[in-house]
Amino acid sequence: METLSTGPKKNIIVIGGSLSGLMHAILFKRHGHNVHILEAASSARASHAAGITARDDVLEYMRLYDLTEEPWYINSPDTQFINKSGARIRGFKKVLCMTSWSVLYHRLRANFDGLESVFVKNVPGKVENEGRAIFEGGVRVADVVDVGKEVEVRVRDEHGSEERTMRADLVIAADGSNSFIRHKMLPEIQTKYSGYVAFRGCVPQNAVSEKTLATFIDKLTIFKGSNPKSYILLYNIPDDAKGNLTPGSQLLNYVWYWNVPQSELPNLMTDIHGHTHRNMLPIGLIRPEIWDVQLAHARSLLPPPFIEVIEKTTQPFVALVNEHMSTRASFFDSKMLLVGDALSLFRPHVALSTNQAARHCLGLKKVMDGEMSLRAWEGDALRYAKATGLLSVVVGNFGQNGIGKLILSVVRYLICIVGQKISWLWRKN
Repeated sequence: METLSTGPKKNIIVIGGSLSGLMHAILFKRHGHNVHILEAASSARASHAAGITARDDVLEYMRLYDLTEEPWYINSPDTQFINKSGARIRGFKKVLCMTSWSVLYHRLRANFDGLESVFVKNVPGKVENEGRAIFEGGVRVADVVDVGKEVEVRVRDEHGSEERTMRADLVIAADGSNSFIRHKMLPEIQTKYSGYVAFRGCVPQNAVSEKTLATFIDKLTIFKGSNPKSYILLYNIPDDAKGNLTPGSQLLNYVWYWNVPQSELPNLMTDIHGHTHRNMLPIGLIRPEIWDVQLAHARSLLPPPFIEVIEKTTQPFVALVNEHMSTRASFFDSKMLLVGDALSLFRPHVALSTNQAARHCLGLKKVMDGEMSLRAWEGDALRYAKATGLLSVVVGNFGQNGIGKLILSVVRYLICIVGQKISWLWRKN
């Protein structure tokens, strides 16, 4: 295909309308290309009630492409480790930028197709020379075919009763960790269960005692248990109703990692209606007897501030901690690109999933500016995925497993980093 930096403006289909898909769609739209998002959900996505750490690439992406000119994250200047009694034992000063899935999603929708919501007051108007933007929900991709200069995308409605075909100069596969495109193009890449899950939840700051709030306010707080091995962390995010950033109106958002043998997953992931979920048991569907057991673990294992937050959680949910790593990112002579979690899924400890999507976008900006080839972009995406994926395993093993697995994962990570450095020096010379 012609490079993205030359030739006429292109018609681009983005498969997947969550954060990664929206980031890429805005990028191409602002560079003058016509973008059509295909999203499986038939309506605006419901809240994930989940926090996001906005790392450097996310911040840079939003600096370049967010035109709402409104604050969207909370500064968290302190990271602390606490002991079983709740006292601080060590910590360090480093500003982290905390937001939520809902805040970022609606911010991106406002920038892409002008979606109005309570999360965004100043919806951007049309920018001169930008491309056309279409967000179509309720469609599922049935197949993609290389037809020469274009890619043919075959889609069905959400009921599977109507099929039609579309064509694009470029397809961006941002269809998440269960990517249909990855399964089609790289069937050998299978998602693997890590051996533990994440219990998650949010509690309003004004719902806890002053003492507990003082422990958590303006901090990322971590407690690491030893018997059984697990760890829990908590940080503050905007409220989930309007994205309010004001202290006192924020949410205490926690992630509690807990080892669960694969044989016990069917029981854990079966909801109150008897349906067994594969990767995430959504908000409000955990069976009471399952949550009662976890509450008992909290009361016996966690520090008092965490116990209070867990006890006051009204809508917990649980997600399996999975991982996969693709070996390619470019297909059909670079007319189809695999991005975000569709490309590689990290364990969440390193909080770099959204950053990966932003990094892919910033790399493609360099491609469109003529500063990088698509081949170089793919190489960078794969190297970043490998190093970050191995780092996430190191952090996971530190919290959940014994010293043997931890040492082995550290060695593998260091070998990767050294190998990438040598490769970089070789390419440079």
